[in-house]
Amino acid sequence: MKLTDIVARCAQLFEDLDFNAVKQWKAATPGRKAIGYMPIYVPREIIHAADMLPVGIFGGGDQIEVIQGDAYYQSYICRIPRSTVELGLTGRLDCLDGMLFPSICDVIRNLSGMWQILFPNKYVRYVDVPQNYRDDIGDRWSEDSDRLFSWGYLRRT
Repeated sequence: MKLTDIVARCAQLFEDLDFNAVKQWKAATPGRKAIGYMPIYVPREIIHAADMLPVGIFGGGDQIEVIQGDAYYQSYICRIPRSTVELGLTGRLDCLDGMLFPSICDVIRNLSGMWQILFPNKYVRYVDVPQNYRDDIGDRWSEDSDRLFSWGYLRRT
């Protein structure tokens, strides 16, 4: 496969705000799960290890008009969270079984709480990944991972 073909496929996936590739992936094998995540700091490898599809959500860019999302955030807030709310409220993210929200900014961090209220039947988790290299920091991450196992979202192999 040529580099131009790879770039074209990536652009196609990025611009598909109906998430058809996710729907096709889930339809290929019933029971599969897809987990959305906001950019940066979400360990996608954990989602892969749980046999789920990690789906990066970067908002709607300039491809959608933000109407409902503006009802939840002031217009001076960056477009990524406002358009992500728009994607959720218009049903475009219904193919996702859950969402993970990292602490990339205060708005995205608090979007996890809003998402829990807006979509009570979806798995929602604020993910606070350690950002320093002290040995004791891993204990907290280990506790969070154990919770994901106990809730059935991860399986030990």
